[in-house]
Amino acid sequence: MSVLWQNAPAISLQNGCFDGITTVGEARTHGTLGVGAFDHLDGEMVMVDGVVYRMLSDSGAEVAADTDTLPFCMVIDFEPEVTRDLPDSTTTGDIGDLVAEMAGTRNLFVAFRLHGTFGRLHTRSLPRQATPYPRLDEVEKGQPEYHYSDVSGLMVGFSAPTYAGRIAPGGFHLHVVDDARTIGGHVIDFQDGRDLSIEIQRITRHEVDYPASTDFTTRDLT
Repeated sequence: MSVLWQNAPAISLQNGCFDGITTVGEARTHGTLGVGAFDHLDGEMVMVDGVVYRMLSDSGAEVAADTDTLPFCMVIDFEPEVTRDLPDSTTTGDIGDLVAEMAGTRNLFVAFRLHGTFGRLHTRSLPRQATPYPRLDEVEKGQPEYHYSDVSGLMVGFSAPTYAGRIAPGGFHLHVVDDARTIGGHVIDFQDGRDLSIEIQRITRHEVDYPASTDFTTRDLT
């Protein structure tokens, strides 16, 4: 049975705990698929088949070093249970209901991979932040955003039940890297999907570490 592991609750990142607390090397011991962020919020993290990529603020992709650190990540040893080919013109708006239908519930965490060509792709990748850190929603107001056409690539992510509250990002959370491993980021939206195939895994065990760092223990997390 695979375990979904987080190195911190999502509320920590939402409230500006951007110091890296977990090395990429340690995160890789917890699984093969994941999403997250890097130290100082310096790029988006996506793990594919055990390889960790950093999506830079210019949307470029590079393989992360095992010594790089993460303030937040969600990682699982991905073992897909159900695979389905999707109709052309699938969009981001279809994914939530689709994953719930394939999983047979909205009450479990679900990990998934979505591969194919995205006719229109809208992403972001956050820039490095300086201390004192702002809240995440303040950073997002000025986030760099990118628009691409006809990108063949892989999206990975998680769907979280609403009752998870501030422990995990609500709804579904997707990061993408193209097949050439040259661009990627956090998925805001995609349209006109083609030749898409999705794999999902229902999650029945979830482990969350709570940081003992001063940044976490002294911050107002209300």
